[in-house]
Amino acid sequence: MTHVDVTVPDGLLEALGRAPHEMAAELCLAAAIHWYRQGVLSMERAAEMTGMLSRRAVLLISLAFLAACGGSGATAPTPVDQTVRSLSVECRPVLFVGEVRPCVAVAVLTDGRQLVVSPAATWSASSPAVVTVSPIGDVRGVAEGQSAVKASYAGREASTTVAVKGGDAVLVASVTDQGIASPGNWVTLSAQGFYAVQSADAGLLRLLIYDQRGTAVVGDARSVQRGGDAFVLSVTFQVPAGSTRLCRRVRLTIGPAIVEEPSGAEAESLCVTVQ
Repeated sequence: MTHVDVTVPDGLLEALGRAPHEMAAELCLAAAIHWYRQGVLSMERAAEMTGMLSRRAVLLISLAFLAACGGSGATAPTPVDQTVRSLSVECRPVLFVGEVRPCVAVAVLTDGRQLVVSPAATWSASSPAVVTVSPIGDVRGVAEGQSAVKASYAGREASTTVAVKGGDAVLVASVTDQGIASPGNWVTLSAQGFYAVQSADAGLLRLLIYDQRGTAVVGDARSVQRGGDAFVLSVTFQVPAGSTRLCRRVRLTIGPAIVEEPSGAEAESLCVTVQ
């Protein structure tokens, strides 16, 4: 992955109330939306550029694109102007209690086009005690069990099943990098995602950085309470001499138990090659 440094005016981060890694993520998303609207990038490339999970990135880019259409002479699809041939719904099939993930509703028009219509659809859950659904399709796990999640749009309906499970968990949704990863340089590596603590009243969450030799940079521990919530963790450090690859791992410690993410083949997606 190529890294680009961006200089912003003094005081801008403070004025916007953003941390550096949050600003970097928002700039990437804004650029991806702009280039997608201009036709420079495909949806897949734009989603990849954001560094987020592809489904979430596709949803955000599509929402921004549909919102912009109203001011650019084009019109977003409506039941009056377009005939919808079919509707489909995609959700993350398994959530933890407290976890929030977007469902995406896609309408196929008679001319073959596929449009994300999540903000215009009507959403419902068959078991609100298990999951709740926001007006734009964000689903939150409430309690263990299963529930159908349904979207209705232009006279069409589609649904899928979402299961909710309890337990302790860490899920990494996206990562951001700041600085050029070269030996001796200072860099900031961040990870964003979701944690769940169910087996105790509290736990400790931290970001670990390791290279091909296993040398670790351990971020400060963050105390988290029972339940589940989103997290943003970052570590600023000097790239060690001899490092060729830097990887991230988020660790949740609950008493003697340790839960870490990512594991297996997924670990490669959170690594940075040292130049």
